Amino acid sequence: MEDYGDFNPFRDFEFCESNVFDEARVFSDFQRYDEQLEAASYCGFLDSLKYDIASPSIKTHLNEIVGLGGISTDIQEVECAAEKSWAPPLTTLLEILNQYKCGLRRMRDTREGIRADGLSTVDIIRIAGAKFIQSSTSRDADGNLSAHLYDYYLHGYPEEVKRNVRLGMTLLAAAEKVGDHKFVAAIEFLDQCDVLSSASGNSVERIVHHFSGALREKIDRETGTVSENGLGRRLTLDIEAEITKPSIPVLVTHQQIPFFQLQQLCTTQTIMENVTQSKKVHVIDLGIRNGSQWVILMQALAARQENPVELLKITAIGTFSPELIEETGKRLEEFAKDLKLPFSCNTITVSDMMDLREDHIGLQDDETVIVYSQFLLRSMIPHPDRLESIMSVIKQINPIMMVVAEIDANLNSPVFVTRFIDALLYYSAFFDSFEDCMKRDDENRKFTECVLFAKAIRTIVAAKGEERSQRHVKLNVWRAFFHRYRMAEVDLGISSTSQVALAKNSLPCAKSCTVEMNGKSLVIGWKDTPICFLSAWKFEGTSEHDI
Repeated sequence: MEDYGDFNPFRDFEFCESNVFDEARVFSDFQRYDEQLEAASYCGFLDSLKYDIASPSIKTHLNEIVGLGGISTDIQEVECAAEKSWAPPLTTLLEILNQYKCGLRRMRDTREGIRADGLSTVDIIRIAGAKFIQSSTSRDADGNLSAHLYDYYLHGYPEEVKRNVRLGMTLLAAAEKVGDHKFVAAIEFLDQCDVLSSASGNSVERIVHHFSGALREKIDRETGTVSENGLGRRLTLDIEAEITKPSIPVLVTHQQIPFFQLQQLCTTQTIMENVTQSKKVHVIDLGIRNGSQWVILMQALAARQENPVELLKITAIGTFSPELIEETGKRLEEFAKDLKLPFSCNTITVSDMMDLREDHIGLQDDETVIVYSQFLLRSMIPHPDRLESIMSVIKQINPIMMVVAEIDANLNSPVFVTRFIDALLYYSAFFDSFEDCMKRDDENRKFTECVLFAKAIRTIVAAKGEERSQRHVKLNVWRAFFHRYRMAEVDLGISSTSQVALAKNSLPCAKSCTVEMNGKSLVIGWKDTPICFLSAWKFEGTSEHDI
């Protein structure tokens, strides 16, 4: 309890017993790419975009964002070719923005009625994208947009909105130049971004500041130089290690931002509903972090009067820092001792998930086994053999249920400008939630944004191959992936979703936080932008009454 301090992400919750975008597909078979192709092992078979060959243009992708249309999940091109040689057809710039279905419907053409505080960060970026496209026919000989044309296209908007939209347009112009390998012109736009943005400004200024830095990083990598303002490779922080240890900024941010609280509340309630008759519960946590996700489950099982649990066993699996994983196990054991909950924690460290075997886990015949995966599978997207290996182990375990929590975003396109815009919109929603839920001068928020998010953004935007470790795909892509292993989606349960709805409505940010069902899965978002999802799965053939 001392190690956790007063931290309880669910202290305010009382415990008691759409279509996100377009249907996605994955490759029908695991495809072994030719070893002679650079990045063949990097793209992964879960990329959710396939485009015809055309000249690259960020305007193309912005048209995608605001327009209509579907995107398939096949990929047949490798990353090195994708970033240099091709992009979607010109009809696309607004289709990606359509994926983030929040903002423009609230404003239409009633510019005089728009207030700066009535628009989200995603709204501002969407407007900037729309105006950037609109301005594309009014460029000067060098393709630049002059100041008076900026003002022309933003006529009628409040000054703060104008300033934020202009900043977004400048960032998009820089991204367009980077996509065209016009790095000198890109740096001129980035210099303007640096003057107008900062890590301590409003949410638009902060998001532009970090994406501007990511573009500089990409320029440095492309040119093989490190500029005065470039970030180079100086930041070596291991994000996974940082969120594994009981870091105060991570725990405080977790407590104040609703997404993962609600996700974990639903996880706990779903597990509780499925172990009501179980004396021994064994949770296998793939890629355990700081262990805080099990606090409420342990409290719930300790409080269960009817059919009290004889043993809760958590098998904590990780691929790095055995010391951190063991410390997590010890904290959980101490917490269980204070709750007087029969508990054991088995920690397993493997150098590679491909080394994990069923006999490492120590299963007992009288245990009810549940596998839990939070943000682990996406780390294996570049490595299909690892995904195949871990799914083989899970199938051998044959749990009554596998609970999967992942980010619900497409940040894995091999096309730079597509990946850039998707990431910009996704993190804009996240920064917007920070703006509403945490104080501007909160040091924990600053650490999360300026260290963890900044590293993730640079990785998504600038890195290639295995260095691009931050990869996420949409729920429908994972759904197709699990189907190929003959896994059926399981209802999370009425009680689970009801508890999440009640908890969400009790939050100060209830109107902004969105909770909705996509099939049998729960999608949690911010002002209509999906952030993360929770789903449950079982292998077909498992008896229904086992679930």
